[in-house]
Amino acid sequence: MEGSLAFLNDTREYDMANLHLLFWLSLIPFVTGWMGESHFGTWPVVAYGVVLLMASVACVCIWHQVDKFASRRNVVGAVPGDCTDLECVVVG
Repeated sequence: MEGSLAFLNDTREYDMANLHLLFWLSLIPFVTGWMGESHFGTWPVVAYGVVLLMASVACVCIWHQVDKFASRRNVVGAVPGDCTDLECVVVG
């Protein structure tokens, strides 16, 4: 029973990180349109940069959740960037 509850907790944390990423990715079309309408004004470009920065932060959060989940389950090479060997990158 305890193993299944730990899995639910891992899934909840991963789902929140995934929603975080999806939120920032959903803003990209709006800020892109805003930049086009304003002919690359200062504030739309700043907003675009903030959205891209936050999307990259959310991606790092997801990688952290996957790495935490993989370390609890003894899965090797689950997170991109853990593999330094060319074969590991191409195959896994």
